[in-house]
Amino acid sequence: MDILDDLRSDDAGEYALAGIGGAMMFVAAAISFAVLAAKRRYVRLLRDRAACPVCGHGLGGLSLDESKHVRCPECEGSMYAVTAWNERGVDASGREVFVPATGLVRVWVSQRVVVRTGKWVGAVVALVLVVYGAWWGVREVGMRRDATLAATDHARYIGEYKRAIGAKSQDEVTDAGFWAEAERIAAGRKASIEAATVQARTRWGPEVEIHENALRRTGSDNEPLTDADIASRDATLAWFMQARGEEWFLAIDALQGRDTTPVWTAETQDGLMPFSVTSFARHVSLPQQARMHLARPSEIGELSSSVRVNLSLADAVDRYDLSITRLVASAVRAMTAERVIASLSLAWSADELAQMQAACEASPPGTLDRVLAGEESWIRASVAEHFSDVARVRQGVEGTAYADEDIKLMQTMVFGHVESGKRKRLGRYKENVAALDAMLEEVTASSRLTHVERLKRGASVVAGEQELVLVEPLRPAIEFVMEQSDAMRSLHELVVTAIALERYRLEHGGYPQRLDVLVPGYLNVIPMDAIDGQPLRYRGERDTYTLWSIGLNGVDDGGVWNARYAPRSAAAAAKHDMVVTSPERAR
Repeated sequence: MDILDDLRSDDAGEYALAGIGGAMMFVAAAISFAVLAAKRRYVRLLRDRAACPVCGHGLGGLSLDESKHVRCPECEGSMYAVTAWNERGVDASGREVFVPATGLVRVWVSQRVVVRTGKWVGAVVALVLVVYGAWWGVREVGMRRDATLAATDHARYIGEYKRAIGAKSQDEVTDAGFWAEAERIAAGRKASIEAATVQARTRWGPEVEIHENALRRTGSDNEPLTDADIASRDATLAWFMQARGEEWFLAIDALQGRDTTPVWTAETQDGLMPFSVTSFARHVSLPQQARMHLARPSEIGELSSSVRVNLSLADAVDRYDLSITRLVASAVRAMTAERVIASLSLAWSADELAQMQAACEASPPGTLDRVLAGEESWIRASVAEHFSDVARVRQGVEGTAYADEDIKLMQTMVFGHVESGKRKRLGRYKENVAALDAMLEEVTASSRLTHVERLKRGASVVAGEQELVLVEPLRPAIEFVMEQSDAMRSLHELVVTAIALERYRLEHGGYPQRLDVLVPGYLNVIPMDAIDGQPLRYRGERDTYTLWSIGLNGVDDGGVWNARYAPRSAAAAAKHDMVVTSPERAR
């Protein structure tokens, strides 16, 4: 039944070689039969050349006429003497006579040779089919045995992942919760932008695009704003001021108190992450960036509320404890930090700054050990889920049927570029498990080190890891998340410390010369740089300061300015310190 099921499925191509072998045997048998039939007919034809085809009278030795025909003396019938068959001879008197070609039946082809050749061809084809059948059978049995083992492992690892992230089953959820509300807000934002775009294009032109990031476009000497950029910024501002009174926008603040516990869905049960949460995070966080960008001193409530919403959103995504969700949360935190630092140039009161600092301190980035624990269970469950499907193993990784666009993006990130994937092999399940064991053990040991210690230690690629298409791309992805986790923890300390410095300046008329002065009045402990485990670097004078982390190159460059405070990727801050400077003040 398994074979019949396979034939009914899309895996009929698996049996192509067997079909070709069968076709080869059929063709060989057909050719042998045709040769034997032609030989039999040819032999019969040659044997009949000695007699008249009409009356049967013997024609051998009779003279040929001028047209090289022999005439039957009984019925006057004639037969042409074929030169190629040597049917034209000469008798003792020199007369040209007919010599029947019956002797040719032993020439041209031998029935014994045909039979013997047919046997050899059949034996070779049969041997090929037997060898292929044995190989295919052993392979099929091995794949089905691996599939059984993988299915057992999948159930175990998916249970571990559920426990690692503390997820609720769907029947345990009594409230629609955080993500259902986020989905409704996302739909409202999308509809609002679509309606505003129609109106904006009527007023400003067909090239206008409404996007929250347009509010931050200021242009530069190298790339000045175009008329279309200015129109998009104006249209976005007009939309945003209107959207702040719409129902979907007003509902955003209510997200802060909602239950963010992950819900166990059918997708996660199959070993796949419900990546729609990342789309919701984007829809909810982008309006907050715009609201923080436009906030003024009189709107501390709006700014602190946006900070809390975005950090709450980052915490919610962090709860999934996966590399990709950690990256989404890091992006939300980085953008939020950017707006908080930029807002320090405004004339906030000490109480307002204290509110902002409290909002930031309440939502620090999650610890890396949680992410690695969840990631390990999810990776093992995903690999086991792949090998539990025999048809999927036959097709290779290129045949995995991920229909959702977000999951395709995940597949590209985790499995690597399609072309590089084709140059690697899938391997057997036990081989993948062994490579995963070694890699995850090494990665876990590396995670206990600081970023600087990891740089000094260097990479330690385990045997076989680079060859396997499902395993090879995992290490770079996890190491990238490690880097970003360290950067986000340092960034968190930079933001909290920068706010504390502003509070100190308001009360003392200037900045401190050392950070330990901020403890305990403005900070509980001296802020640490997660990159190397040392205190953040600081140069302070009465009116100015420079505060920095040494950045992902692991070298203290003395506070070299780069992106100031928002390392959006490892590459963005790879050769520079992460720096915060005292804000320019609009008095």
